[in-house]
Amino acid sequence: MTKQKETLSGEIHSHIPIIHTIAFRSMVVFAAVFFLTLAVGGIFLISSQMKNFQETASKEKKQATEQAMGLIKVQCSTFLNRLTLLATTPFIENQDPEESSRFLKGYNVAPLFIPGEYVALYNAKHEKVSDNSMVGIAQLNSSYQELKNFKAVEPQNPYISPLFWEQHTPKKIMAVLVENRAKSDGYLAASFSIRRLWEVFENNSIGKEGFFVIVDESNVIVYHPNLREWVNGTKKAQDLGLKNFNARTFKPTQDFYTLSDGKEYLLNYVYDPRIKLGVLALQPKSEVMAPAQAFLQLFLYIGIIFLIALLGITLWLFFSIEKPLQGLINKMLIIASGNYEESSGISGNKQNEIHVLAHVFDRMRLTIREKMHDLAEHQAHLEQEVFKRTEELAKINNTLKMISRTDELTQLPNRREIREKISYEASRYERTKRKFSFLFVDIDKFKDFNDKFGHVCGDLVLKTVAETLRDQMRKQDVVARWGGEEFLVLLPETAIGGATLVGERVRKSIENRNVEFGGQQQHVTITVGVAEYDERLGMDHSINLADKALYSGKQTGRNKVVVFHPEDISEEDIKAAQEELKYAKSNETHPQ
Repeated sequence: MTKQKETLSGEIHSHIPIIHTIAFRSMVVFAAVFFLTLAVGGIFLISSQMKNFQETASKEKKQATEQAMGLIKVQCSTFLNRLTLLATTPFIENQDPEESSRFLKGYNVAPLFIPGEYVALYNAKHEKVSDNSMVGIAQLNSSYQELKNFKAVEPQNPYISPLFWEQHTPKKIMAVLVENRAKSDGYLAASFSIRRLWEVFENNSIGKEGFFVIVDESNVIVYHPNLREWVNGTKKAQDLGLKNFNARTFKPTQDFYTLSDGKEYLLNYVYDPRIKLGVLALQPKSEVMAPAQAFLQLFLYIGIIFLIALLGITLWLFFSIEKPLQGLINKMLIIASGNYEESSGISGNKQNEIHVLAHVFDRMRLTIREKMHDLAEHQAHLEQEVFKRTEELAKINNTLKMISRTDELTQLPNRREIREKISYEASRYERTKRKFSFLFVDIDKFKDFNDKFGHVCGDLVLKTVAETLRDQMRKQDVVARWGGEEFLVLLPETAIGGATLVGERVRKSIENRNVEFGGQQQHVTITVGVAEYDERLGMDHSINLADKALYSGKQTGRNKVVVFHPEDISEEDIKAAQEELKYAKSNETHPQ
């Protein structure tokens, strides 16, 4: 092989920043070794401290959880003691309907219970003698849960029922025995409102960011600091992110749990089988481990001091070795800028580091020149592939967006989609005052189709009803699957009268259309609740009006259209809706 000597045509001067020098990088290596040693020692020390902090926090949270359960027990015991005391009064023991009714509704007894708590006296035949139905906030057409398990009420052993929901509030029935030797024993029962616990835990927290959650024996959340979102009868502990949670048997098996909000929490749990309630104490890991940050800052300060010392040493080395390397660096910078025709400019047979580096670099330059050409071609190909994949991802994202807003079975919009449409229509109503209405549709005796013919038949019925609803509506109307066998229809610019006609037309269309399954004709009917949007009530309560009308139709025979007329809206409905709207706006303005 012949040697070819290449030289530069001119001298190039360049100032190399200190961060690009060998001296600086050598100091970086030294710094890395030091910081690695510091980090290993710091990790060991901090981990041990974190373990101590965690153990201390765990003990504190366990004590806080037990104290929280103690508060619940106190509320329940106080409530039972009041019942027991009332049961020993002559007014209750005599079991006289008028006398006991006046007593329960009297000014001395009424303050013992909060609004919504129902107290009833029963005789030995399990017949209700009297109650306090006039105590608290009176609600028209409301019914209360009655005591049913009379056998469970024993002397000196009060009865506490499983949790139930009444008037959007979780409650338990507590009952004691009324002893009367002259007549016969009776029963005094009262609904214990969990709102009592809400008031107790409203200002009770763990640290700055921790909180308590109360669950019942079926894992349903009955208290959470965010009552509106979490306490509605459907949210369970599993929705928090505790997948294998069982209220009766759950015991924490790990240090921290990652919940549905993406944060890690230190968790403690206590369950009382007598009152059938459990308390979760949750505190963010960031707050638990906050003291460990002090140790971390200490190591950071040490590292900063050492970094300053290294900077001084690097400056000294830079000026000590810069001149011998400057010529080589100037040539390398030209090559680094993309001019691969320039060589290092260093020749000779000296066997020192710089000459060896120059010869190796020249060989690399020629190799890089060839590879860069190949890379340019490959990059152009990759850019085409990236563009193609980007288009595919955009299509997939659009499909996923549609799926998230569409019911998979019926291909109708889901609840989330129609709620957004209703919100838009409500905003338009504020500007134009053009009325719009709702149809709340429920398939009559839908469970019979599933029980007799299986879920395949039930799915066919749902699809048929969905298709009929869609065909009977205008282009601007919105038909959505609300849940289960329920559908919600939004009728823009339609008053209550027009909505009633549409509901009757839909009902007849479905009644006249049979579903064929398994060689048999299945007769399907629906019940329709009709209501008009009322801006005083807002979206949710206006929908509830249609739901109430639907419920009335179900109770009076099914296969009909029932209208909730605007004049039937009570002042209590308006007041409750406005309170909720006010609360919602307050949360939007001042989120927790």
